Amino acid sequence: MGRLADYFDSPEKDTIYNCISCEVSKSSLGELISRPRAVRETDLADRVWDCAPGFTKPTVGKYVLMSVKNSFTDFHVDFGGSSVFYHIYEGQKVFLVLPPTDKTLKAYERWSSSESMNYTFLPDLLPDIPCRLITLNKGDTFFIPSGWIHAVYTPVDSLVVGGNFLTRSFYTNQMRVYNIEAVTGVPKQMRYPRYTTLMWAVMFNYIEKDRMPRNIEKDILTAVIGRKQKLRLSQISYSVEELKGLPSLLDFLYRNVMIILGVITTSQRPGGTRLTKAVVDGVKRAVPWPVNRNPLLYLKHFARWCIWKRACADIVPGGEKVFDWAQVDWVPTPVGGTTDMKAEEAEGDADTVDATGIDGETPRRGGLRERSKPSDSPEDNLEDFNYFPERPPSAVTGVNGNRQASSVVPGKRSATPVPGPSLKKPKTTRRNRNTTPAPSSANSKNQQVEYLKLTDGSLYVKKLSNLGPPRIGCESCRLKKTGCKHKDEIRARGWCDDDRAATQDPESRVDPDEFDDEPMDEPPSKPAPGKASPAAERAQSPLPPAPRFGVASSLTRVSVPPELSSAAGGSQPPVKSTGSAKAATPGSMGPPAGYKGRKPSCEDCKALKV
Repeated sequence: MGRLADYFDSPEKDTIYNCISCEVSKSSLGELISRPRAVRETDLADRVWDCAPGFTKPTVGKYVLMSVKNSFTDFHVDFGGSSVFYHIYEGQKVFLVLPPTDKTLKAYERWSSSESMNYTFLPDLLPDIPCRLITLNKGDTFFIPSGWIHAVYTPVDSLVVGGNFLTRSFYTNQMRVYNIEAVTGVPKQMRYPRYTTLMWAVMFNYIEKDRMPRNIEKDILTAVIGRKQKLRLSQISYSVEELKGLPSLLDFLYRNVMIILGVITTSQRPGGTRLTKAVVDGVKRAVPWPVNRNPLLYLKHFARWCIWKRACADIVPGGEKVFDWAQVDWVPTPVGGTTDMKAEEAEGDADTVDATGIDGETPRRGGLRERSKPSDSPEDNLEDFNYFPERPPSAVTGVNGNRQASSVVPGKRSATPVPGPSLKKPKTTRRNRNTTPAPSSANSKNQQVEYLKLTDGSLYVKKLSNLGPPRIGCESCRLKKTGCKHKDEIRARGWCDDDRAATQDPESRVDPDEFDDEPMDEPPSKPAPGKASPAAERAQSPLPPAPRFGVASSLTRVSVPPELSSAAGGSQPPVKSTGSAKAATPGSMGPPAGYKGRKPSCEDCKALKV
């Protein structure tokens, strides 16, 4: 840009450069430019782009054109049939314009495709249509409507501010120009950006802002709809030009849907070249949410909506009939075969039994295949489809309108897996064979997980449920599904759930919040004289921790440590176990003291079990 500015300011210019594609909407210069009010109020991108979540809005509204003396731009139509505003900031411009009639647009299409385009003056091919000349001076603002063919000559160095915009008043011309670009093979970078997405957003904006009553939709499906008193007039006004252009918008969207469904497989260029997979995928990606859930249903609904609005304004005297492809039971047939629905209907017709019955008997009720056929009544056959679901959170938009969805779109599975806890077991290797990662401190039921770190770094995780066999092995051996070599150590520390577990070392349980990576090679040290032991501190606390129950062996004598007995004031004598009783101690496993077991069944219950 700096070199171009220096060239523009230089008094002598050996070569003529004409800068006409400098878009400045997202620059500091763009913030200083204000488009005319008529443009801001009619620009389609400004009015409906909120109906295309996840796509980058096109930026074609603010251009700075720097043209030196004797610059010339040959006859052309602005991309996508867009309209143009043109303000002469400095210098002078001379326009040659032709109206967008059927004859001039066809001649322009032939001229653009011919090899002699650079040597042929377009108005010479249209001698019966006058070519108008318009001169603009400094301070003038010029509006070029959609589809007007024009050429521009620059008699002196000029600086112009302009912009392109699409409107609802020129659907017909906009679609004509778009088709001409497709036939003549205009490169993608020279077209209106995200044009198809914008047209889908226009359609959804119509049916969402001005929703059609269900009874009106049923009337449209049954007969020709003209101007009737029962048609509820909308509070939203539409111009006659806008309503007349709706069929052109419908034809454009219809072709896109047929490409998505595989019905149309050839391009519009001469020769009918086959559409590539990249082109078809691009057409599919251009459909915004929620229309991308089922574009055909939305297109059918929009076709009936257009008939309703055109009937209210009496655009066609006598009314219009709904298109065949807008009927409820219409299903397209892709190239190379029939759809599954068509095949199922054909199979159902072959298996249908005559309604008169067999041998004069009362006809039986139709089978499942017969009852699943579409009904002929619009009241029963109208699609039960939610066209207006709640909108998901806005997606993060990438470069050039590529969507990087930050949320899952309804009806589609996310291509990127959602981060979460892995369900696969970690693979055991030589590196991690003797070590086990620390388990989570809480499970799905928010229960605290207790685990013991062994001398070689392995972990023993205590079961949270009493169901199933007792757990003896450590985590690393359990993952390898081999016999655990730490059973004796686990039993010696009183952490095993079987009956052979000892009841010593109640303080060896490791708190997950105080987990240390160093191995426990030395036994717990005794408390210093004058300082209470941890067990005594817990005994003196107002809210003692919940006891851990264990099952004591019938041959084991269990006693409370002296420090715990002294801390409790000597009120609890030592507990002795008998040959048939089970005692509860702070380090043992079993039911609490006083537990008498299950009560015997009553006589009535015993009688029921017989």
